[in-house]
Amino acid sequence: MDFKLNSPVGCIYFSVLIFRITDREINITPPPEVLEVNRTYSLECTGPRVYPNNKLILTWLRGGEVVQSNSTEEKGSPDEDERLRNVFSFTASISDDGQEYTCLAEVDLGSNTTEPIANSSVTLQTHYKPGGTTISVNNRTVSEFPIFVSKGDEVTITCNSSGKPTPTVKWEDPSNGSNIEIGPPGVLRISQATSEHQGIYKCRATNQYGIDEKEVDIRVKDEPGGTTISVNNKTVSEFPVYVSKGDEVTITCNSSGIPTPTVKWEDPSNGSNIDIGPPGVLRISQATSEHQGIYKCRATNQYGIDEKEVDIRVKGHIWALLVTAGVVGLTLILLTGLVLYWNCIHAPRKRGHYQLHKTKPNNSPQIPSENDIRGTFP
Repeated sequence: MDFKLNSPVGCIYFSVLIFRITDREINITPPPEVLEVNRTYSLECTGPRVYPNNKLILTWLRGGEVVQSNSTEEKGSPDEDERLRNVFSFTASISDDGQEYTCLAEVDLGSNTTEPIANSSVTLQTHYKPGGTTISVNNRTVSEFPIFVSKGDEVTITCNSSGKPTPTVKWEDPSNGSNIEIGPPGVLRISQATSEHQGIYKCRATNQYGIDEKEVDIRVKDEPGGTTISVNNKTVSEFPVYVSKGDEVTITCNSSGIPTPTVKWEDPSNGSNIDIGPPGVLRISQATSEHQGIYKCRATNQYGIDEKEVDIRVKGHIWALLVTAGVVGLTLILLTGLVLYWNCIHAPRKRGHYQLHKTKPNNSPQIPSENDIRGTFP
């Protein structure tokens, strides 16, 4: 088709050939059916047959945005099938999934004016590894660590992840505890939270392009309990606990609870040479009688209090001497008894006739007379 522009200037007429279109077809070399995110691909567009070639402009549009235009300065030949090509290279992204790319053919009419003559489009499909994984606990998205839940609560932990194809979501349960149910994909339920359910719960989202992981630290709130006291590294099991005068004494208190309890000592003596060091540790550098008394450990968090106490007694030198004397005396008594017993059982026995001399008469009816017992001896 020929286009002419006739313009009178005085008595002279000009006839100008603008362009000729012999084929409006646009050919697009299609990309792979599925594109992988972060890989580079090319879109190739071959324009219609136009003469002169330098009047044709091929433009790639991403949606409605121009991403690349191409033209040539060669007029070409009216009898040759010379086509303009535009090759657009790009790196596939998640946003390219479902995105339409259009090749637009226009002719240049001059004076910055163009006329569209043909277009062709292709819609991309991208696949990508899991990402943007999030975890929510009882419908609240996790944004900080750790997450506290109350003892006995029902807890629902949900994991969501994007990816194409849709990722498979699995949980890693650190406790393998009872009362845990893994329901729909990405949902884990604890019917009744206890301390055994504490730990790092990890969600793993997987497809053939990769893995994305997210984790949450679950802590079960509990009041202090199981408080114990040890004296010089020996756990206290009875009262009182004796230490020697002048000894260095270390009293340690430990307690469980979530959050970790604050441990404090009540010192009954307010004595000197006492140092309260790390939490739960009380040191007496040199024990004296002023350090005797009931030492109380109090473990506290926002959910309760637990207390434990120990009765400290300081043994002095006099007390030690008395104990030593008592032990020595008891030992002598036992030895004396053993000697007497030995002599008794091993003493020699004499056999023969025995004669009783007359004694003063005994008027007691309970004691036999001399004549009554004379015949009883050999």
